[in-house]
Amino acid sequence: MIDYSELSSAIKRNAYYDERAWKYSAIISNINELINPNQVKLYYPKNLYIEGKDLELYLFVDRKIIFGKNTEKNNVVIKIYFLNDIIDFTYKCTYHGEEYFHILILKINNGDTLEFDSMNDATSYSRKYELEEIIKEIGKMIIELDDNFIDKNTD
Repeated sequence: MIDYSELSSAIKRNAYYDERAWKYSAIISNINELINPNQVKLYYPKNLYIEGKDLELYLFVDRKIIFGKNTEKNNVVIKIYFLNDIIDFTYKCTYHGEEYFHILILKINNGDTLEFDSMNDATSYSRKYELEEIIKEIGKMIIELDDNFIDKNTD
């Protein structure tokens, strides 16, 4: 899997030729104005090049999840979620013959739900496999970074 800076550069290069890449570039540029891109530990590109769905980009930086997406009228929305605001962590595995796919669902204390689904967030098999690995890494990272996560949510 390519790192975040490589993804960012590739999308910017294609922005002049591809309207969808231009929209993706707007998300990345706005997020990069707020963070140091070198501090991105993981990223999850939900709906990357899925026809009829807009890209949702999730960046994992320290104890935060930075979410960016395009809305109607060419607006970019950026939200920041803090790991200690997660109130529920659900990790599911779905088997399809010899293949398996994971879904990670994070419920936030403000009512938002973040869902990472390797089977439905990509079109190609190789992209699904990449997302599968990212979901596993996100799960590990959240549990490892937030020492109090399990204690705080077992009441």
